[in-house]
Amino acid sequence: MGPRRRNVANTERSTHETIVDRFPLAKRQFRTYVTKPRYWLFPLLLFGLGVASSLELAFGNADAKQYLGSRYPLIAFQWFCSIIGGFVGIFAGYASVTGDRNTGRLPLLLKLPYSRSEYLRQKFLGHAGALSALLVLALGAGFAVCTVALGPPPILETLAFVAVSVLYVLVWLSIAMTVSMVVATGRRAIAALLPIFVATGMLWRMTFTSILTPIVGDLPQPVSLLVTRLVPFRAYLVATNWIAGLPNSHSYGTWISQELNTEFVSDSTIVSMELGSSVPWYLSEWLAIPVLVFWLVVPPVVASRRFEAVDIV
Repeated sequence: MGPRRRNVANTERSTHETIVDRFPLAKRQFRTYVTKPRYWLFPLLLFGLGVASSLELAFGNADAKQYLGSRYPLIAFQWFCSIIGGFVGIFAGYASVTGDRNTGRLPLLLKLPYSRSEYLRQKFLGHAGALSALLVLALGAGFAVCTVALGPPPILETLAFVAVSVLYVLVWLSIAMTVSMVVATGRRAIAALLPIFVATGMLWRMTFTSILTPIVGDLPQPVSLLVTRLVPFRAYLVATNWIAGLPNSHSYGTWISQELNTEFVSDSTIVSMELGSSVPWYLSEWLAIPVLVFWLVVPPVVASRRFEAVDIV
């Protein structure tokens, strides 16, 4: 090995060791996820269901496939990412802090050179790195199989879909860690998170309508559509529909495609059909990305201030 190649190898090794030394807790969390067989159920389940739907082996939609063509695998994976990805993010993070607190590890960890904010940061990085790697692996393998069977999907759209799907799963991880910071036990955390996921998912419009209508009366249609897409579940659907080239909607892409391709009337909501040509700027599809970023960043920042102030012993 020449001196130059040896220097490059030494530099790479030094960089890796620096990262490991700087984030030891994150590294341990990452290894916990990627080395235990049960955590691989997430990518295997997502891969199997997404491919089965894309190839119409199960859960397929011939009308949506005919309308979307090579983009259909994006929408086939959309449904499973929105549900399975959300649940996985929740179950990955709901005991992230309460588990260490209840087993007595948290005070011991904070005796090491960790501030409370550094502890939270490394816990999140470890979980996020593992979930991101497993999700990218599942989607990458799934799209590779679909490419062989159906032809290649659009490259840029596929990369954007993967990036937004990773962001969505990390949003639910972030929300789960937020709840884990402010409750005493993992049972309380999961008891709060599952209703939150259900109420802000497919039942969100019913939820906020039942809350707001008695207070302010019927909301104007544009405002109602805006409120609908302010939660992670719907924001993810808006963003991925936009990426797949579908009309502006917070409904599942398969429903939209089916309604556009046939005379079948689904439960989908297409903004242009609801409002005509006068669509306000705050219903633009790209705003779904800032909404997801908001849910990723703001809840844990707010909860971390309380966490840093409370007695953890």
